[in-house]
Amino acid sequence: MIKEPTSIDEALAQALALAITAPTEEKSNAAIELADTFAAHMTHERVEAARVESLLLLESLTSEFGKYYNSTRR
Repeated sequence: MIKEPTSIDEALAQALALAITAPTEEKSNAAIELADTFAAHMTHERVEAARVESLLLLESLTSEFGKYYNSTRR
């Protein structure tokens, strides 16, 4: 489960993950705009760290979905 971000770094990571998983192109583009806004106020190093965090978040969500999916098939 995704929690409310408590920092701009977390907000960027979540916006990047949302840009990939958004159900529509419109929502994906909105998430990209948010990510661009957050990144504009951060150093390159912090943006890269948030990018890595977004990948870990996506991996976690994929794992949670897999567990849920497998539990409903029994």
